[in-house]
Amino acid sequence: MGYLIPAELRELADKLRTHKIKVQVLEKPMKVEGEEFVADRMLKARRSGYDMTRLEGGFFTHTIKEFPAGTYQIDMAQPLAHLVFYCLEPEAADGFVGWGLLDAHLKGLGIERRSVVYPIFKYFKVVE
Repeated sequence: MGYLIPAELRELADKLRTHKIKVQVLEKPMKVEGEEFVADRMLKARRSGYDMTRLEGGFFTHTIKEFPAGTYQIDMAQPLAHLVFYCLEPEAADGFVGWGLLDAHLKGLGIERRSVVYPIFKYFKVVE
């Protein structure tokens, strides 16, 4: 189990590395089965003195997708897996979404006009 982050979101991979989380770069394409989150709306709310982001939407499970070389892979078999989960889950109140680290990317995908697929994919197994 783990997460896959598109190569264009390098700043997220770098942020994880600053927290001592092991992040690998795929050297070849990888096909996985997992779930993706479809965000229907992006909302801002003031919480504890900060403007926090919240996504409304839902998960779609058992999706098989192939990711290209250059994609960032974060395996959950590591000591700080709980922190990985908290940072990358789209509905975590105080993770990367909450702190607005994905706002510009989601706006670029068109979330202000329509539902979009959250760019971080959670996989459960590698498909041969």
